[in-house]
This record gives sequence, C-alpha cells and structure tokens, in this order.
Amino acid sequence: MLSNHLITQGFALNSAKERLTELTKQNQELELAVMQGESYDQVSGHIAALGMVAAGDVEYLEVKSSGVAMR
Repeated sequence: MLSNHLITQGFALNSAKERLTELTKQNQELELAVMQGESYDQVSGHIAALGMVAAGDVEYLEVKSSGVAMR
C-alpha cells in the first residue's frame, strides 16, 4: 500500500514540476511581450496613430485669490 502511495505522489510531483516549467516559460514570454509593448518605438507608433503631437511651451496660471466660487 505504501509503495503505491509513494508512486502516485511521485507522479503528481513530476506533473507539478512539468507544469511549473511550462508556467515559468510562459511568464518569461509574457514579460518579454510587455517590455516590447512598452518600448519607445511601440509607444511612439501608437502616439502617431492617435494623431498626438508634442506639447509646446507650457504656461501655468497663478491664482492670486484664495476665494472659492459657490452657487
């Protein structure tokens, strides 16, 4: 009885190790895909496709009063 139980656990352990290897490889591939998607070339291509342009000179408004508008 004990040997059958050990054999079954051995198969389960080997299966789990194989699954871990598969998931590790899949994780590495997904991380690579994310890095490629975040690359400058990819981002700049999406920016151009959306018709976005670089911002010019930025000006800020200075608020002189600390008043609050109410209805």
